[in-house]
Amino acid sequence: MERILHGVNVGGCCLGMVTGAVELASSGGAVTAAGGGLSALALRKTPKAQTEIAERMVAALEAHLAEVQTPEAVQRQVVQVLDRFTPARSDIAAGDVRAAKIADHMRARVAAEAIDAEHREEVVLDAYADLLVAVLTPLCAPQTQSEANDREILSRQTAESALAAERHAEIVALMKAQEADQPLRDAGVSEAVILDLARKASVRTDNLEQAWIDLTAIFEAALQVQETALATNHADFVDEVIALTRDLAAKGEYGSALDALGDAMARDAEEQAAQQAAFEAREARLLQRQRNLLLLSEPAEAAAYLIAQADRASGDTADLCSLRQLQGEYYERGRDKGIAAELLIAIELSKAALPRASTAEARAAVFNDLAAALSILGRRDRGTARLMEAVQTYQKALLEFSREDGPTSWAIMQCNLGNSLQELGKRETNAKRVKDAVQAYRNALTEQHRERTPHAWAATQNNLGAALAYLGNRELGVRYLNEAAKAYRNALLERSQNRVPLEWAETKNNLGTALRILGERESSALRIREAVKAFQDALKERSRENVPLDWATTLHNLGNALSSLAEHEDNIAHLKKAVQAFRNALLERNRENVPLNWAETQNDLGVALAILGERENNSARLAEALEAYNKALLERTRESLPLAWAKTQYNIARTNVTIFNKTRQAHYLYAALCQLKETQSVLDGSDDAQLANMARTLMDGIKKELRVE
Repeated sequence: MERILHGVNVGGCCLGMVTGAVELASSGGAVTAAGGGLSALALRKTPKAQTEIAERMVAALEAHLAEVQTPEAVQRQVVQVLDRFTPARSDIAAGDVRAAKIADHMRARVAAEAIDAEHREEVVLDAYADLLVAVLTPLCAPQTQSEANDREILSRQTAESALAAERHAEIVALMKAQEADQPLRDAGVSEAVILDLARKASVRTDNLEQAWIDLTAIFEAALQVQETALATNHADFVDEVIALTRDLAAKGEYGSALDALGDAMARDAEEQAAQQAAFEAREARLLQRQRNLLLLSEPAEAAAYLIAQADRASGDTADLCSLRQLQGEYYERGRDKGIAAELLIAIELSKAALPRASTAEARAAVFNDLAAALSILGRRDRGTARLMEAVQTYQKALLEFSREDGPTSWAIMQCNLGNSLQELGKRETNAKRVKDAVQAYRNALTEQHRERTPHAWAATQNNLGAALAYLGNRELGVRYLNEAAKAYRNALLERSQNRVPLEWAETKNNLGTALRILGERESSALRIREAVKAFQDALKERSRENVPLDWATTLHNLGNALSSLAEHEDNIAHLKKAVQAFRNALLERNRENVPLNWAETQNDLGVALAILGERENNSARLAEALEAYNKALLERTRESLPLAWAKTQYNIARTNVTIFNKTRQAHYLYAALCQLKETQSVLDGSDDAQLANMARTLMDGIKKELRVE
């Protein structure tokens, strides 16, 4: 924020100068006043960059005064309003450092706060707002790419704050509807504490389903904390601590509860001696209580507590290696168990560990840890803020640690950067991020050689193939797809079924996807049959029992390959197998756990059902297809996944055309035309040339049939 608002002080000076200038404008003295203001800036030795901003503000003022003809009486009122309502730093921040938004904010302030009725007249308010827009525009324009990046982050944070409030209201409403808070009420937890717990769950993710999972975990932890202490053989000491922490937690004083618990654990450690088994039982109970309380606490508070505990255990100040190990434990639990609170604590631990990193290599390692946790959270979020922060953090790590400092570690960071860039790029309409990911993987491969680091080389080849396949799917032609297939085959040189069966299956699955798209582009049934064989090979290792989500992903991909093969070989049996594959995939790809994957499978199931309905002349199949598409749109929204939304809208339009051809009812064509027009603004600004062309061709055909422009 400080960097974004670095020009506000000079802006305040200019606004004071502008007030005088407007006052003189009617007598031709505005330029004189502006010149005097610039001289004052020079006398105070204002830095050159700020003087230049002031000059542009004065030029904007002159242009505005020359363009508008404001009545003299209104000018006087505007001068008085400017004198009393000059934008402060807080006003500029409230307007996201955007001239029009600041002007709207200030106009609302004047309308609400001005004492003089003349100052609240519409004509005065309009003139005041127009003048602010003209003068503030030069001040608010970013001067560097860094400022532009900061401005974008500030804007995203403002939008996310509004979404967080909306999400909090949703989670509270859901909590009330499910009566999830009743057990806590029965346990004596106050309304204020329960609402604060709901707030914590709602701000940890932008995904309502994920927030509900977190809230359930938080409530379960809170309820365990409130359980009435039962008589135990652990002595009165532990029962007293449990009761104390229960009472503190009921009032929301988690920090005090953690302090009491920490003191209790230290005391218990000092007193334990002979009965080791009894001590371990007490310690396990207290550690579980600690973990529950940490989940209930703010992540930064939890991290501070954990670091204080580590410092106490070390007898002085815990070393960076110990803190990174602690961070890794929370990162792995958050990654594997899917609870956002664990990852948020890992993020705060990395941030707190940074000041203890005394060398560039150590700082790069901590940045890498931080980015990894941000990337996992970002993949689960619907938004892109955390993924963007992960990319920026990996880039910071690479600034600290050059290729010459350590080629192997540098290559790993490049690969990690590529993974985050690829995930971020898949959520945007522009393919630039994915192309940047390809470059990051190629950078990594300049140091990762098959002879020296075969496993890392194969992993990066696999990731490179995924990025190239994504580009090939979005762009016309087969160059990227052939490069993707080559990268996957390179990976399989080291990823054998005998040595690394699951990694072999992963690459087989990815190769199948590239071959299927190549077959569709080249109209080659042979390529598509190769794809089907690759997916069937992958399923030999990807079982539902061992890796349920990977099993479902491969079944989903097999369904797409069978659908494509059915079109090329005109074989309806392939379509029926495809529908069954998609339905099986949905057994694990459910909306509760993996909403975006669930939506993807619903969309592709709809495609198979639509083709099957057309081939069988079966209205019921077509109705099932529309139902599947509409389910997909519950998660594929225009705001969060514009390209995926556009693809599903196109599929609905195509199915409506099929129904028209069967029924000759024109309203299906009009519905399809409306759906295609909606997608036009998204597709026109995207890099998906193939989808844009298909939508345009379908729209032209509909217009010709309806005889409309």
